[in-house]
Amino acid sequence: MIRLGEAEKALGNYAEAKNNFTKANESLCEYENSRWQLMALSNLAEVHRSLGNIEQSRKYFEDALQLAKTSKNHFGEAVCCYKYLLFPFFFSS
Repeated sequence: MIRLGEAEKALGNYAEAKNNFTKANESLCEYENSRWQLMALSNLAEVHRSLGNIEQSRKYFEDALQLAKTSKNHFGEAVCCYKYLLFPFFFSS
């Protein structure tokens, strides 16, 4: 689901990408696979940002960052921090 969502996101099909990332996140919660769930949450944040859903995007970034911290995924934490810190710049101009 994540790879399909990434393909849809790259094509600009954000609604379909959002559906795929949401399904992936829901199924990964059941299996407690934090690495892939982190990817789903981060991609959901990016898709919501592209759709203009700023608060929802921020929530998913925060969820992804929290998951990275609790799972001690330092690389994922760094990526989330990088994207989250740049978050205001995506909406300025």
